[in-house]
Amino acid sequence: MKATMVLKRDHQTVNGLFRDFERLADDDTLVQRQLVDRIRQELDVHLRVEEELFYPELERVPEAADLVAEARAEHQLVKDLCAEIARLHPTDIDYAAKIEVLRENFDHHVEEEESEIFPLAKKHISGDRLEKIGDQLENRREEILKQIRKTEMA
Repeated sequence: MKATMVLKRDHQTVNGLFRDFERLADDDTLVQRQLVDRIRQELDVHLRVEEELFYPELERVPEAADLVAEARAEHQLVKDLCAEIARLHPTDIDYAAKIEVLRENFDHHVEEEESEIFPLAKKHISGDRLEKIGDQLENRREEILKQIRKTEMA
């Protein structure tokens, strides 16, 4: 699968998790915490594989350099918000607000990535290369998830 499709699938997964969160009852704090932990994990893995494998390839494209720099800055905002949310409890007054801000940042990032960065990738990176990067993204994703599982079991 092409890199752009792998990343788009990640976007859809995270958006689905955000929708699931919105449907939860306010007093279902255990499920809220579990779902938010999953959102944070999915975002962590997605951002890491993107930064490690996809963005370096795009940075070779002069037209994409500024967009990639902006995307990296947006990633940092998402990471910072995830760290803040991890320190909160679902009953904290600003918990839901922080999650909404995280979602808005993520939605903005996805919109720019899918409408501006992906088209540049398709224009300047061969289909075969995008397929290879897609395979690397999926393999790296599995490696990261295995590391997370090991850490959780320890």
